[in-house]
Amino acid sequence: MTAPWRAWRSMMVIWAPAVAFCVASVAFYAWQTSGSVGRAAKLRNETADVKAELARLEHVKKQASDERAQVVTLNQQFDHLYTNVFGNLDQRLTPILRTVGEATRQAGLMPEGYSYSAKPDKKLQYTRFEIQFNVVGEYPQLRRLLAELTASPQFLMVSYIGIAGEQEATSRQLAMSIRVATYVAEADEATLRRLTGGVTSPEEKSDGTAQG
Repeated sequence: MTAPWRAWRSMMVIWAPAVAFCVASVAFYAWQTSGSVGRAAKLRNETADVKAELARLEHVKKQASDERAQVVTLNQQFDHLYTNVFGNLDQRLTPILRTVGEATRQAGLMPEGYSYSAKPDKKLQYTRFEIQFNVVGEYPQLRRLLAELTASPQFLMVSYIGIAGEQEATSRQLAMSIRVATYVAEADEATLRRLTGGVTSPEEKSDGTAQG
């Protein structure tokens, strides 16, 4: 009687390759479906990379959106400065004079006329417009006047202050010369000629200053 294993051994050349192929197929399938080194792990890694890239792109998109909003806000602020704060001299002259007059009245003072001067500012590309006037009063009144001028919504700057008093302190009255400056985005040549005789520097009093 022949042993069973002898029959299998005699047919090894037939079944051994088939068994080896099956084992290799099972091993390959196990590798493909492995959680650590297989295709599933590779897909998970690729998915994580894609999610990270999407998050980065969303962050870049938000930054770009915020920057666009900042640019829009900045342009609106520049438009507001150009149109409303600096504006046109013809539109601003009356409010400026009204502000100066109201400031002197609040301080209990009376201005002794106005003189005007204008000079283009090449760096800012605006026109610097100045108003000069004289008042006489006591020191608290002068302080109140300066406070009212600097608090004005008309963007006024006190560019010069000259104070004179009596050498003999027989009176508390002080004479003060004040120059108030502002910038205008637009200034009509005819208006400047009417006020100052032309666009000049404040020091050119003999040529470019008109009394108001």
